[in-house]
Amino acid sequence: MSREGYRQICAKYLCATGLMHDTKQLSGRIRTLKQMYGFIKDMHTDSGLGRDDQGWPTASKDWWDKKQSHCNCVVFFFSQGCPESKKLKWGPPEYFDLLEHCFQDVAVDGSSAFIPGQEVDEALYEDEAQGFEEEEEELQGTENSPMSSSGHKRSSSTSAKSTADSPIKKSKSPMLKVMKQYLHMSARQSAQRNMFLKKLGSKQETAEAKLEDAIKKAQQLAKQAGLDESSPEFYAVSHICNNEALMKFFINMETSEGRVAFLRRYCKEKNLD
Repeated sequence: MSREGYRQICAKYLCATGLMHDTKQLSGRIRTLKQMYGFIKDMHTDSGLGRDDQGWPTASKDWWDKKQSHCNCVVFFFSQGCPESKKLKWGPPEYFDLLEHCFQDVAVDGSSAFIPGQEVDEALYEDEAQGFEEEEEELQGTENSPMSSSGHKRSSSTSAKSTADSPIKKSKSPMLKVMKQYLHMSARQSAQRNMFLKKLGSKQETAEAKLEDAIKKAQQLAKQAGLDESSPEFYAVSHICNNEALMKFFINMETSEGRVAFLRRYCKEKNLD
C-alpha cells in the first residue's frame, strides 16, 4: 500500500473512532491480520488435521507447538504472545469474513513478516520487536482516546490463567470496526454514484428525444405551409431550430401564413436568400 493509502486509512480511522494512530501502528496491525489469515489458510490445507462440527480444523498440542516453533510465516505471529493466535485453537475470529474480503486475493507467504536483522521502511513500518507488545495497548487508544482514562490495564503475559485454555471471546478491535465501516461506506458510495450516472444518462436521452420531436414538428409545419424543401424559407427552419426560443415561437404560431411570413422575414434579416 502506498503512503497516501495509509494516510487515508489514518484519517478515516480517526473520523470513525476518535482514536488517533499513525501509519506505523496501523501498518503493523494490517500485517498481523495478514499473517493470521495466512496461518488459517495453512490450517485448512494441512492434511493431518481433523475437523470439528463446524468444519474448523482441530489439532493436537504437539502440532501447535511445532507450528509455533518452525513455521517461518507465523513464527513472529506466535512468538510475541499475540492472544488472537491462541484463540484460533477454538475457532475462527468473528471478523473472519473481513479477513477473506481483504486478503483472499493477496499472496500471504510470510514475505512481509519480520526477520531479526532485516531492514524495513522507517516511513511506513514500526519496529516489529516492539510492535505486538505495544499494539494491543495502542489499539485501545492513545492519549486522545476516550478510553485512555478508563483504568483498564493490559493483562500480563505471565498471567496464571492460560488464554490457550479459555473459550474464544469476541474481539472489539477498533481497527476491524473501521475496516467494516469503510467497506460499507464504499459500497454505499458506489451504489449512489451508479444511480446518479444512470439518472443523468436517462435525463440526457429524454432531452435529446424531445429536441428531435420538436425539429420534426417544425419541419412538418413548414411543409404544411406550402414551403418546398429547396426553398430558402425551409432552410431557415434549420437555423431557428438551433435557438430553442425561436423554435418554440415558430411551432406555437396559429396560422401557416404567419409561419411563412416569419420565415421570410428571418431570411431577409439573416441574408439567407
